[in-house]
Amino acid sequence: MVGFEEEGNGTMVTKGRAAVKVTGPDGQTGNAITLTSKDGIFRGDIALKQPGKYTFVVGAKLTDDKTRQFSFVYELK
Repeated sequence: MVGFEEEGNGTMVTKGRAAVKVTGPDGQTGNAITLTSKDGIFRGDIALKQPGKYTFVVGAKLTDDKTRQFSFVYELK
């Protein structure tokens, strides 16, 4: 799940498009997974099947029509 807020006022952005690509501990990057918006949160189903570090790259194009990209790492023990 990913949520977006408007800078300055904290209002949730509920419209737009978002997707995520996941790179697993084996270095393999999967296809983009479309995230759907529901109740102000963009969601998608992802299975983390093996322990190790996962890199998530989220791309979004929200109501202001600007393209954004965010990256973060999560380690499954």
